[in-house]
Amino acid sequence: MKTFRIFPVVALLVYFLFPSSAFAVIDNNAPSVKLRTTCTEGSVTLDNCFTDLSSLNNWIQNTRLPKPSAVNPLLIEIGPGKFTGSYNGLTLNCNPAAGYTGFISFHGSGRSNTIIEADVPLSVSSCTDLQFSELMMHGTESVFNITWSGGGNSTWNNVDVLADGGYGWYELTCGSSRGQHYWFGSRIRISNSSSSSSNVGANYISTCDESWFIGSELQAVATVSTNNNYVSALVTGGNGIAHVYGSVIRAIANANVTLPAANVTGGAISGLIAAVSTSTAPDAGIHIHGTGIDVISANGNHVAALAASGGMIHANQSAYNMSTGAGGKVTRILSNGGHIHAPYLWEHIPNPTTVPNFTSVDGADMTTVTTGTSDGQPHLVIYSANCSSKWYDAVDKICRP
Repeated sequence: MKTFRIFPVVALLVYFLFPSSAFAVIDNNAPSVKLRTTCTEGSVTLDNCFTDLSSLNNWIQNTRLPKPSAVNPLLIEIGPGKFTGSYNGLTLNCNPAAGYTGFISFHGSGRSNTIIEADVPLSVSSCTDLQFSELMMHGTESVFNITWSGGGNSTWNNVDVLADGGYGWYELTCGSSRGQHYWFGSRIRISNSSSSSSNVGANYISTCDESWFIGSELQAVATVSTNNNYVSALVTGGNGIAHVYGSVIRAIANANVTLPAANVTGGAISGLIAAVSTSTAPDAGIHIHGTGIDVISANGNHVAALAASGGMIHANQSAYNMSTGAGGKVTRILSNGGHIHAPYLWEHIPNPTTVPNFTSVDGADMTTVTTGTSDGQPHLVIYSANCSSKWYDAVDKICRP
């Protein structure tokens, strides 16, 4: 009888010395799992917790049942810290035929706190309804950083994408229908400042899908001369569409950076250009409204704000800040078989001391003058290559001196 009386005491000691959470396992049906730098908190082992991207990827792709879908969504709660991959970070290869369609949410602990870092921090194929929030994705690849294939849709809230070179976002292959991507309060930046590679191309290049940027920033910066022919914040081609509202588009070349002259010929792009459309689909192109567009070169490069080659850009109600160094050239609009919707309202006629060698497109540039008019009143002037000054006074009906 004494043996049986002692047993409960032993059981209690085992319970307190080895709590049940020490034997935590992954529930393969879990609607939510965690990604942490450690799965131990306060000497307690967390259930449904991963500490590395590889294990999490493998569980999502091969183990989780039922597969993530509209009726069985999955939430990944990511704690503070840096989560790295040897080459790939998060790799999501959905298989709709097998019932794996996407519907995964990645929620971090703040974009300065949660960092997913790899050569390619995110690679997605055939997924829909993916959501990313409160985190940073840092790509160290000199070619592709975030790649998207096969259509689908995604939503991004308060996300930083930082790429060390190449293309920040690149759509590798198209889906059967055009995908949709929405960016809110996010920053997508490409630079070669932290990479040994001098390769900087397009910060965001869309050839298949439709992207919306609301209150966000698109920025491409060359800090050393680049191997690429061009540096641009936003490029669309093929079926790609981009809508930019209440945001910032910036293309920057730092001191000692030399680039080819800004130009578009067919699908070929060169120079420092804020936004480029080479889209061929009739409903594709770029729409920019209520957005600040900066094109700034410390060196004397030939720079441009908007360029269309076979594509379309609609950019009313935006503000422009353009400058280049001594001997450089500033072009507001470049068009080669494309169409950039007019009219545009810019600042006053550029001061040649700060905006040298200014050029644009006939009838596509419009501004005002307040001096030198026949009646002393402000007049509307339109860009015209037929005028030696490049500006035609629409009221006085003469070329400006």
